[in-house]
Parts: sequence; C-alpha cells; structure tokens
Amino acid sequence: ISQDGKKLVNFNKVSKIFIHENTKIVLEFENAECEGLCMGEYSTEEKATAVLNMFFEACVKNRKCFQIPRDERVRMK
Repeated sequence: ISQDGKKLVNFNKVSKIFIHENTKIVLEFENAECEGLCMGEYSTEEKATAVLNMFFEACVKNRKCFQIPRDERVRMK
C-alpha cells in the first residue's frame, strides 16, 4: 500500500524496488512500459533507505501486506 493509501500493488509483478532521486521509493514492473510507480517520498535519503529495509524485512517475514509509512513516522536512530 502506498504512502498516501491510494495505490495497492500486486508484488508478484514487481521486478524492482529502489530509491530514486535519493528520496523516493519506486517500483518497476515486469513487461511494463511505464517509468515506475512512486510509492512514497521522504525528506532524507536515510529515511528512504530505512523504509526500503523495512520493506525487505516484511518480505523476508512473508507478510501479506506492507504500507509504506509517512515521512514523519520514520524514526532515525
């Protein structure tokens, strides 16, 4: 689920998830002609990286759903 709650994605079709322009979490899809889908944007590259790591951990734990958190909810140590 995207940061704004307006996008729900079937991750079976996702070919890549990455940080774009240092602050955006972007998805690319298999056989898609679009440039990518922005799922969330952060105030710093460190926050974007933290969210990417959170997403990876959710995948490893086989979670069925993961909502990209809003910028203000990402706490840095």
